[in-house]
Amino acid sequence: LHEKQELPPVRLKTQSYSLRLE
Repeated sequence: LHEKQELPPVRLKTQSYSLRLE
């Protein structure tokens, strides 16, 4: 499924957002 492949990238983007929030 493509969802599994999209999960990793999304997690990386989430970390980037967290860093920006800090």
